[in-house]
Amino acid sequence: MSQKKHKKHNSTPNALNKDPMKLQQTSRTKRMDTLPRNLLLSDLVILAASQMMLDKGMISNGMADFVGVVGVIMLIAALYLLFGPKNRAGGTKL
Repeated sequence: MSQKKHKKHNSTPNALNKDPMKLQQTSRTKRMDTLPRNLLLSDLVILAASQMMLDKGMISNGMADFVGVVGVIMLIAALYLLFGPKNRAGGTKL
């Protein structure tokens, strides 16, 4: 019978598992800030609700357009806060 060869896996996950301090540091740096995350979530909910109300005939096209513009502004603000210039404390410069 032939024996199966085992592939060697990348050693970085094992190195992170051995050192819990590195694991904490990498998990902190990969997290999304709460303000942009909440802005994106509320933007999604508002746009979905306005589209549903428009489909049901509960709001006019002008109102749906206004909500869409507000949604785009919220999206741009969230992306700026997420990817904009950072200060030394880890937050965005305002």
